[in-house]
Amino acid sequence: MEYVDGAPVNEYCDRHHLSITDRLKLFTAICDAVHYAHQQLVIHRDLKPANILVTANSTVKLLDFGIAKLLTPAAIAPGSTRTGLQVMTPEYASPEQVRQQEITMVSDVYSLGVVLYELLTGHRPYRLKADLLATPHEIARVICEEEPPRPSQNRKSEDGSRKSEGKRKFGFLPTSDSRLPTSALRGDLDNIVLMALRKEPSRRYPSAQHLSSDIRRHLAGQPVIARRPTPGYRLAKFLSRHRRVIGSLLLLLLLVGISGLLWQARTARTQRLAERRRMYAARLRQAVAEQKEGHPEAFQAKLAACLPAPGEEDLRGFEWFWLRQLDLRHRLTFHHPAPVKSAGFVSGGERIFTGSTDGTDRLWEAATGQWVAGWQLDYANSGASTPDSYGRADRLCAIKGGKTLKVWDLRTGELLHTWTDPAGGITAMVIHPDGQRWIT
Repeated sequence: MEYVDGAPVNEYCDRHHLSITDRLKLFTAICDAVHYAHQQLVIHRDLKPANILVTANSTVKLLDFGIAKLLTPAAIAPGSTRTGLQVMTPEYASPEQVRQQEITMVSDVYSLGVVLYELLTGHRPYRLKADLLATPHEIARVICEEEPPRPSQNRKSEDGSRKSEGKRKFGFLPTSDSRLPTSALRGDLDNIVLMALRKEPSRRYPSAQHLSSDIRRHLAGQPVIARRPTPGYRLAKFLSRHRRVIGSLLLLLLLVGISGLLWQARTARTQRLAERRRMYAARLRQAVAEQKEGHPEAFQAKLAACLPAPGEEDLRGFEWFWLRQLDLRHRLTFHHPAPVKSAGFVSGGERIFTGSTDGTDRLWEAATGQWVAGWQLDYANSGASTPDSYGRADRLCAIKGGKTLKVWDLRTGELLHTWTDPAGGITAMVIHPDGQRWIT
């Protein structure tokens, strides 16, 4: 008989702090060993951690084939004699074992499910009290009638003592792994374990190899047969298997999308700038046309429309400022039949006085250029008419031939004063700001 220097599988996993993934890989080796025994037509019938040893080099050894059953044609024929059914470990026995029914390969699959449950949760699926072990009826009731909780739910519903045990059992979790065991068990592993623990033998995995293959599919990120192959589930598995490639594609799509948005924004800015330049040129052409047609308000409005809004690029160049100066120089135009000889502001700058060589003097509104009043002085050859030099007294003075000087009130047109100098020496005059004194 070979001596096996190893430790029970559960103790080996705890001692070496194996992760859930490593435990599953080790369990597939156990399934392979059981499947090999089944290929030799041998059913173990007492699979439990104590009978599954793992050596120092991680080799799995199955022990205690003392109650194993040989699968011969006579043994599996209907009505054949069943022996040794009472020799079993109840916590790991299948329902058909405790009922003393026919034993097949799927009975070992059930026991493997109990072992896997214990490796993943830290305890067995059923709680058999010590006083129940002496009652076969109670053992059969618990194993054959009670449904085991999902491994993930069972982990969460433990009382304080079992939680402490779970913490000891889950000492394999690395300190850098912040995930709870329930998050790793929920989903595929819950369904794989419960399929192996189904009460009806026909609903379990057909063999230990099928159980091992489903675990390998889970480790590879592929759909498992223990779950319904819904489109959503298969899609989730596909995304999980190719998450790196999909992540790279999503990153690439994100970069392409950002580049596209930046390109579109730049194109939109370029188009808006081109449209603004087109509108700017059109408004300048319209301003020139309005200026030529003598429409100062429309001319000013077109120039004002060229001003940039806050945050916009200023498109104005020399042409705009040249037109603006042109506007300032020619904003008001006064027309006289003869050349203008004198001009000035009166009434505090609100009006403009102009005088021409033909003796015609006129008064205009300074803001609009509108003609307010006019005088025909008949001093065509007298030199010049001049308004109040200070623009306050609102007086109009005219000198004729150096001999006669007349003063009018620009507000009323009334002739205020007339002076005559026979010597003809009057050549210029200035009105005092009080409007009552003159210097000639």
